[in-house]
Amino acid sequence: MSKPSYMLNNVEALYPKLDQPYHFDRQGGKNKQGASVPCAATAQGATYQVNFKMTADQAKAIFKSMAEAYEEDKEESWPALTMPFTKTEDKMFVGKAKLPASFDGRPTTPPKHYDASNNPLDSAFQLSSGSTINLFLELVSYNGSMGNGVSLRLRAVQVIKYKEYTAASPFDTQLYFRMFLFRMAYYLLYFKYLLLLFLLVVLQK
Repeated sequence: MSKPSYMLNNVEALYPKLDQPYHFDRQGGKNKQGASVPCAATAQGATYQVNFKMTADQAKAIFKSMAEAYEEDKEESWPALTMPFTKTEDKMFVGKAKLPASFDGRPTTPPKHYDASNNPLDSAFQLSSGSTINLFLELVSYNGSMGNGVSLRLRAVQVIKYKEYTAASPFDTQLYFRMFLFRMAYYLLYFKYLLLLFLLVVLQK
């Protein structure tokens, strides 16, 4: 039996990890404090995923479809479905769509990407945060030891407005550079003070 689908339009992409499979590594990241890192498709917890920001009306509409899918699939012992989205300070809502990178040890087909004219994008395309996208989702109900809910299984992405990607620097700000900025700020304030004194002297003559 096929799962119900949902088309979510004009949302903002956040932290997309769609160019290859990723999973959480407790020793990953710049400071070894844990991070999502690239991995093999068959690695434990490997997924393709993207967070997205949407309006309150969009959140209400998709949750209605999720609730309908859940009611259709639920068994008597399943608990009630609760709103899974996070509300932000600007009164928007953030959700997550993902696709397991493998099923039963077999790699899955990554989510397809299309441009605004519906042309397929190259497999090497890397979506960036801040881009405006449409998402084609499959609604998959679940209940188990990890909780209950409706997974938004990502099948395809259409990029409506691409925001140019800027790679983050892997380096920390160095102490001497911070001291340089501090000294420059100090000299600037001192110069302004001298200029003010000079003007006061001139005005008193």
